[in-house]
Amino acid sequence: MTTVTPNLPETVMIRTLDNQVMEVTGKLIDESQVANWMYETHRNTGATGAMFLPVQSAHLRHALEALALCDLDTPHVLFDRDEREAFTQANQPVMDYFHSQPNEAMVGIHSVMDVLSMPRLGDLWIVYFLDLTHQISPEELRELIIMYNLTFDFAPQFAAGTADAA
Repeated sequence: MTTVTPNLPETVMIRTLDNQVMEVTGKLIDESQVANWMYETHRNTGATGAMFLPVQSAHLRHALEALALCDLDTPHVLFDRDEREAFTQANQPVMDYFHSQPNEAMVGIHSVMDVLSMPRLGDLWIVYFLDLTHQISPEELRELIIMYNLTFDFAPQFAAGTADAA
């Protein structure tokens, strides 16, 4: 699911949390709900200079390397768990890239995906994580859950249903 920002430049200058100025493709703006909003705000206020994105530059570089392996001209359709195998095959270069990265880089990619609200990168990361969980022990899985600061937020209707059944 990409947004389509009219008149988006081919490249955009951004400043990161660690005060690094980077030139990124305008397609990044369409991949991120937060970056899209910040771009529009930056443009509409007449601001000059680099647009601020609240992520670390090293983490953003890893995320951009992963997205460069995707066809960003094709609109993203949210991942459907019944289509996991087809989704994985269609995005095998990204999966290979993710599996080649150290855990610290994957934590950074997760951070960028989360902070910038990037549905395509989020779906790719989820499939990577699901694949990874099948290759490790329960103890290693617990460590990953802690490292990625994952929480399991169950829908209120299920919690209410459980309470009613008690």
